[in-house]
Amino acid sequence: HFAASVWFMIGWYGPVRRNWLDAADLNLKSAGFGMQWLVCLRMVLSSFLFEGVVDPVNELENIFLISLILFGLVVFSYILSRITSLMCELEHMNADVHRELWKLKRFCQQRHVPNELKHRVVRYLERACEEKRNMIEEADIKILSLLTKDLTNQLRYASHGVMFKAHPLFDTISKRFNVTLHRICGTAMDERSLAVQDPLFFTGELAVGMFLVIRGRLSYQLTSGSGRSGIMKGPRNIQEVGGAAEHIRDWLSEAALWATTWQHRGDAVAVADCLVVRVDAEKFGEVILSSPSPFVKQAAMTYGGEFVRLINEQHEKAVFLSDITDSNVVDSAMNIASSHIARMSKLSIHRHDE
Repeated sequence: HFAASVWFMIGWYGPVRRNWLDAADLNLKSAGFGMQWLVCLRMVLSSFLFEGVVDPVNELENIFLISLILFGLVVFSYILSRITSLMCELEHMNADVHRELWKLKRFCQQRHVPNELKHRVVRYLERACEEKRNMIEEADIKILSLLTKDLTNQLRYASHGVMFKAHPLFDTISKRFNVTLHRICGTAMDERSLAVQDPLFFTGELAVGMFLVIRGRLSYQLTSGSGRSGIMKGPRNIQEVGGAAEHIRDWLSEAALWATTWQHRGDAVAVADCLVVRVDAEKFGEVILSSPSPFVKQAAMTYGGEFVRLINEQHEKAVFLSDITDSNVVDSAMNIASSHIARMSKLSIHRHDE
C-alpha cells in the first residue's frame, strides 16, 4: 500500500508529459480513488516479477523502481534463508532422534530386553521427544540463569503457582503475603516425569513431600481398608465457572508437610504419561519458618497442628487413612486456622490503637 501510494504521487507531481501517468495514457487522473489505488498496486507488484506494466519515464521513477526491486530481493532472500534454516534444523533434529531410537532398538535387541519393556521405552521416548519439540522447559532457556533469585522465584510462581490455588491455606497465604509462595515455588518444588505404569510411591514408604499432578493421569489405590482411592488428573484441573476459578483438589500426601513420620498408605502409579510436581517437606518447612511475616508462620503452624490432630483422631477411631486428604479435614483445619488468624488480626489492631 505504501509503495503504491508513493508511486502514484511520483507520477502525479512529476513533470508534465514526462511522468508515467501521462505516458501510460490510462486516464487515472480523472479516475476514482479505488481505480487509482488498484492500478498502482498492480504496477508495484508486477515490478517484483520484473514484468513492468508501465516503463518509468524520468530519473526519479527509475530510482524508485530500482530501489523497490532491490528491497524486494533483500526481503525475499531473508525470508527464504530463514525458512531454509528452520527446515534444515528440523530435519537435523529428526535425524538425531531417529538415529538415537535406532541405536536404542539395537541395544535392546543385543541385551535381550523383553519386547513389552522395549515397546514401552520406545513409545515413551518418542512421545517425550515430540513434547520437547512443542514445549519449552525452563532448563532449555540458558539465559534464565542470569536472573536474580527473587525474579526466578516469581517466574516459577507465575508458571506453577496457579496449582496452589486449589489449597485454601496456600490460597490465603498468596493473598496476604505471596512472597512466601514465590520462595516455595523457587526452592521447595521440583518436577518429575512418569511414563505409563511408572510408580510414584508404594505403600509403607516414608513420604518426603506433597505431590500435585500437572499433566496426565495418576492412579492411587489403597492396599487395604476402605479409605479414599482415585484417579488424579491433569492438566492443572482448573475450570472457569461464572467468572471465578473453581479448583479441583488433586494433591497427594499433604500429611508429609505437617508430620515427619507419615508413611504412604497406598500405591500411586501413572496410567498415562504425566508430569508431577513435588513440594519437598523439609524445604517447605524451612521456607515457612524463615518467612518474615508472622501471619504466615501462625497460619501454617495453626493449620498444620489442627491437620495432624484431626488425622490422629481418625486413626484412633479406626478410620482407614489415605494419601488423598479428606476435604473435611482440610476445611476443618482451615476454619480453625482462619479463626485464629482473625483473633490475631483483632489483637494487632487493638494494640495499634492503644
